[in-house]
Amino acid sequence: MTGEGKREGGDIEDEDAGEVRVAFTSTTGSALRVYRAAYQYKEEEQLEIFVVEPHKLKLLPVSTSVSGYTGSESSYNKAVSWFTNCLTTHKMLCPGLTPPAHLPRRVLDLSPSSPHPNDCIQLRESVTETAYYACLSHCWGDSQPLRTTLHPDTYTQHRLGIPISALPRTFQDTVVFTRSLSIRYLWIDSLCIIQDSPEDWAAESVRMAEIYQNAIITLAASAAPGSQHGLFKETQEAYQDRSLAETTGRASHDAIRIRSPLLHRAPDHPLLTRAWVFQERMLSARVLHFGPQELIWECYEDAACECGSFSKRTGEWPKGKAWLAPRALGMLSEAEMTDWWHGAVADYSLLGLTREGDVLPAISGVAKKMQAEAKEAKAYVAGLWRASLPLDLCWATQRGRLARRPDEWRAPSWSWASVVASEAGGVDYALTTGLKIRMQRDADTVAQHVRVIEAQCVPKSISCFGQLKDGYIVLLGTLSWADLVRLEDSTRSSNSGVAWSVVSSPDSKQPLAGVLYPDYDYSVDGPHHVTGGTRVPCLKMFSITKTVSGSISLYLVLRVAGDARGVEKKEKGDDEVVFERIGLLYAREVETGLEDVSDVSARVGEGEAEVEVEVKII
Repeated sequence: MTGEGKREGGDIEDEDAGEVRVAFTSTTGSALRVYRAAYQYKEEEQLEIFVVEPHKLKLLPVSTSVSGYTGSESSYNKAVSWFTNCLTTHKMLCPGLTPPAHLPRRVLDLSPSSPHPNDCIQLRESVTETAYYACLSHCWGDSQPLRTTLHPDTYTQHRLGIPISALPRTFQDTVVFTRSLSIRYLWIDSLCIIQDSPEDWAAESVRMAEIYQNAIITLAASAAPGSQHGLFKETQEAYQDRSLAETTGRASHDAIRIRSPLLHRAPDHPLLTRAWVFQERMLSARVLHFGPQELIWECYEDAACECGSFSKRTGEWPKGKAWLAPRALGMLSEAEMTDWWHGAVADYSLLGLTREGDVLPAISGVAKKMQAEAKEAKAYVAGLWRASLPLDLCWATQRGRLARRPDEWRAPSWSWASVVASEAGGVDYALTTGLKIRMQRDADTVAQHVRVIEAQCVPKSISCFGQLKDGYIVLLGTLSWADLVRLEDSTRSSNSGVAWSVVSSPDSKQPLAGVLYPDYDYSVDGPHHVTGGTRVPCLKMFSITKTVSGSISLYLVLRVAGDARGVEKKEKGDDEVVFERIGLLYAREVETGLEDVSDVSARVGEGEAEVEVEVKII
């Protein structure tokens, strides 16, 4: 065994020095990384090394073993210790044992008054009652879980009582665990919302944020892809630690433990890939994840796991939730809050939805929380904020060729919610990062080229945070016309995987300096299909001067919704012309020729006067 890197003390030797190689990459983590060579195949198995008690080799970190089964007594005791510690010692962000909140409209009573209370639970209606309750966050899966419906009338049956044996396995395990915490009431969406009543679903879905926020704990079936898979999991053998002596054959290594590292990756937890779970996790004060190998704890002030390395090795785990603690968002400046929202949208857009129309309802709780905590009143429009609308409009789809418009309209084209991008790397605001930094540090080098005249959305219900019927914005700005080209048809066909660009005139064969980020795959047949050679208006949003590359600008790339070229028609007083967004252009102005006259006006069409126009986008 050989070591590489800094040592704080001691050494480990082996008669066959090639059998195990230790890479001392860190002396501050919870475990060291070990590579064991497999000679026959010349492969390496990545391991971690630690001790459970302080060792004479000071280099070896002290860590903990996982129980081997997340439903074990050891795992239960660990969960109780996290839960109790949060309730009693976390005073800054986490709510303590304050008087309980009002129960949700419907809850499951786990201790009903019946001849056999341990064998059944009961759906209860609550109006003014207050009590502590838990929530379950779970994947429904391919098969529908047990549901409360009017047709057939399971609603009446569930109010009389639900036999434990009739519950899917995940629900059964949750009832057992909730009872063990001495919590009487439990909220599960499929049982506490009438699933075939659009009215009840609309009313209760907008309360979900409040329901999860007021729960004393949320139990997350993070490893279960469906309701039949259960809450508890056995740890795979590779992640259960064993003595290093089993590998080296030396008794002196008996106290040193090795195992495959637990990486805490969100993709390994099916629940964390679902969009609705985003706000369930973010708004719950305390979440106990039942993962595939171990328990993971999250609250507003802490995050921990059974293996003890969560704070050191979070891998692809979602961002922390501390800023959604009560009053925490209110501590942020408006610029910081905008940046936080952009990050939240980027994370959320990676997640999947069973019903595509839920894209705005499934993040509505986080949006409401943000609105409530803001220092100034904030109007919400289709996933964006009126106060920061020009900046909020500058989102980009990561890999547009893998994105698409939803099968049914769910948001106006200027909203990130108008594209399905979970398989395309999501949407993000990476192109605004430098812009936002300049706004804070050197505002004179940043110019905003549009002004918001109007921003309207028509909700399907009374809530502006839910599903929408319609929406539009009107911006005052300057348009430049360009031709859309496929890069494989241009002289820059090798451009790093970007499928489309624009040229400044029909005679130009050279794409503009910069990158066009399509919102979706233009080549798909249907109402959103766009062909090469299409004349597209580009609305200049922001520019940054004094950069190494000259002036850098962001444009919304639009297309006329209806008749082509419509600016002339609007100026002549004919029918109103509206546009729809199809992409975002990041351009270096020095080389493009797209705008070559002034900072505040651009060419509209060919040979026309430079004017500012009102641009309506739907």
